[in-house]
Amino acid sequence: MMPSAALDVTNLCITIGETEVVQNANLAVGRGEVLALVGESGSGKSLTALALLGLLPRAARLTGGRIRLEGEDIARLPERRMRALRGRRISMIFQEPTAALDPLAPVGRQIAEALPGASPAHIVAMLAEVGIADPGASARQYPFELSGGMCQRAMIASALIAGPAVLIADEPTTALDVTIQAQILDLLRKLAHERQAGILLITHDLGVVADIADRVSVMYAGRIVETAPVWELFARPRHPYTALLLASIPRLSDTPKAQLRAIDGNVPSLTELGPGCRFAPRCPLAGERCVIAPPLEDRGGNHLSACWHVDRLP
Repeated sequence: MMPSAALDVTNLCITIGETEVVQNANLAVGRGEVLALVGESGSGKSLTALALLGLLPRAARLTGGRIRLEGEDIARLPERRMRALRGRRISMIFQEPTAALDPLAPVGRQIAEALPGASPAHIVAMLAEVGIADPGASARQYPFELSGGMCQRAMIASALIAGPAVLIADEPTTALDVTIQAQILDLLRKLAHERQAGILLITHDLGVVADIADRVSVMYAGRIVETAPVWELFARPRHPYTALLLASIPRLSDTPKAQLRAIDGNVPSLTELGPGCRFAPRCPLAGERCVIAPPLEDRGGNHLSACWHVDRLP
């Protein structure tokens, strides 16, 4: 656990039926830090986030691990106590703001639900802090009267008004155009620094990761396979999956109309998860040793990787 960690997750395990779909996941988010959790769809990123909030779907259950929020283990708190933490000490920004906001209630009233007793002036000040130009008018408006970017800013205001230690942002820029995406990312980075909140950013967009994150954890089929400072990971990936993800990013230097690079195969379904390395069926370096799951080991410089063949990576 890092000395100033706002959130520290150790050996998190989530089971659906008889299958451990998230296995021994370890994450740590420092105060004022942005940790990006990346991976293809189906890797278990959003399921992990829901576990942190105590909001797993009925089919899933937490079967192991600790979730420490500012040093307190919240993994198995009763629902009554978790309800008191959500929105106050740990909050979440959802990826589709227009779906997350109630279309029948003014934006200001919805923000007030996150902090009962908040004064109208406090709400207006919070909307101003997240960059809404006319916060007084916006507080009285309904979500359908606001743009997508303004709705996302309102969601961020709602998530931050109680001053949480940890903010989980699940694909917060998916539904926004490129210009608004950049503004939202700049806002999140600014708020993390000014409020000293830890941000767990869930995304599959490596461009977003490069722009905002301090560190990156890469998840594949429910396992963390690599964790490193952001520029160390981009410059020197130490897992074949990470290397292939980076290689699939289109570049300006690519030949016009050249075929996009892709990773062969698909993320395995829940019924296909075996005991060995879960990436082995798609991995160009896979060998006999991969029938045993590799441990997540320190490769130096706070760079962790779970691969038997790190030395064979370029």
